[in-house]
Amino acid sequence: MVTLGAVDTGGGGGTFARVGALRTDAPGPDAARPDVRAVNPTRQRVLVAALALFNDQGTAHVTTNHIAAAAGLSPGNLYYWFRNKRQVIRALVQQWLTEVDEHVEEMIEQPAHVHALWDDLGRTADTEHRFRFVRREILALLYDDAELATAYRATYRRWIDARVEYVHRLVRAGVLEIPAPRTPEDLAVALWLVTEYWPSHLALLIDDDSRGPRPTGIRPMLVVLGPYLTEQGARALEIL
Repeated sequence: MVTLGAVDTGGGGGTFARVGALRTDAPGPDAARPDVRAVNPTRQRVLVAALALFNDQGTAHVTTNHIAAAAGLSPGNLYYWFRNKRQVIRALVQQWLTEVDEHVEEMIEQPAHVHALWDDLGRTADTEHRFRFVRREILALLYDDAELATAYRATYRRWIDARVEYVHRLVRAGVLEIPAPRTPEDLAVALWLVTEYWPSHLALLIDDDSRGPRPTGIRPMLVVLGPYLTEQGARALEIL
């Protein structure tokens, strides 16, 4: 079950509800198992191994036996922590959701400044690359797991709401001006789409094993943001 709590951001944006723990255990007999949310070196070794395999091969081509072998465990030892592959996937998606939650909270706690948008773009790109199997397979994963879909959609809505509030703060700070019929909500969603799907765009252009620098999404973000910058906001971009 996903539990949500409200966290005061202290940045003038009200509260930010962070995602709680997505169940990676099961009711009934599984309830006697250790708390899989606790930090444990063996459990973390399983997740590190599974993440590498999923990123490289996709979840469909990886079995729990593959994960156990990559983690240096017997299948029985893996079963002690995760009863099946779905629980491993849930645990990794939970890590991804938590990291992005933290990024969003960091952004909305910052002063109202366009530089925070660039920082958010960079942090999101790094996380999306490390958990790239999630972005590649997210629709299929949500279709296959109703509980995972519930957790993801609730979190996604909060991410959008947080960015809408941040755009409102940029307007109040005189950085942006959004004339009717456009709204801060329209701009927030457009900016979020750039941030959210820029890693997917790169995945279509650049091989995962590429060692060269990865292009940033600043240019498409400027295309979206540019028409709404005030003189003050435009001056702030000159040092980027």
